Amino acid sequence: MSIDLYKLLGVDRRATQDEIKVAYKKLALRYHPDKNPGVAEAHDLFQEINEAYRILSDPKKRKEYDLTLGTDQSEPDYASTSSSFTGYASIDAAVKKWQDKDREFRTMVALHMGKPSFKLPFIFWLMFSLFVWANTSPDETEAMLQPQQTESTDPNLAILVEDADIYTRPDIASDVKDTAKAGASFTIVRKTKYFALVTYTTPDGTEEKGYILLERLKHN
Repeated sequence: MSIDLYKLLGVDRRATQDEIKVAYKKLALRYHPDKNPGVAEAHDLFQEINEAYRILSDPKKRKEYDLTLGTDQSEPDYASTSSSFTGYASIDAAVKKWQDKDREFRTMVALHMGKPSFKLPFIFWLMFSLFVWANTSPDETEAMLQPQQTESTDPNLAILVEDADIYTRPDIASDVKDTAKAGASFTIVRKTKYFALVTYTTPDGTEEKGYILLERLKHN
C-alpha cells in the first residue's frame, strides 16, 4: 500500500488548493535539504513532499489519484497511511540529532581554538604596505590612485530564477499579494533568514514592496 498523499501533507481529502499549497510550503521550508545537511531522512521526506504536491496541486492528477484510494471520504480512518512511512516524529528526531552533533562540534572547536588574534596578521600587513610604498615611484603611485573604470553593478539587484509568489509578510502562510514570473528584476531592501523584502514596479507603474523566498532569487 502506498503512502496517503493527503496524510503526508497533513491535510484533509476535502482540502482546498490554497490549503494544500500552504501545507506544502510549510513542510518544504521545514525539511529543505539546505536546512538539514547530512540528514538523509529529511532529504527523502522533502522529495516525497514535492511529489505529493505535484499530484495534489494538479486538479486532473488529483482526481485520478482520488479514484485510486478506494476509501469513502466520510470514513474516520480514511487518512491512514502505510507502515512504510515512519512519520514526521522520527524525521524531526534525526534532524535534532544532527543539530546537537553540529552544536557540539562547534563548541569543541571554539574551546580548543580560543578567540582569534588579529595582532600578528595586522603587523605583517603593515610591514608589507610600508615596503610597497617605499619601493614605488611617484608615477606608479599616481597611476595606482587613478580611478579604475569598471562595470558598475547594483549589489541589491536580484533576478527571479523561477515563478514565485510575493507575500505581504516573511511567512509563506501570509497573504499572497502578487505573483512574479521568472526573469523579473527586484531591488532587495533587506533580508531575513529565508526571505528578502523587495521593491518592484507593477505593470501600471505603481511602486510596491513584498517578500520573496531567498532561494528563488539570484544576484545579477
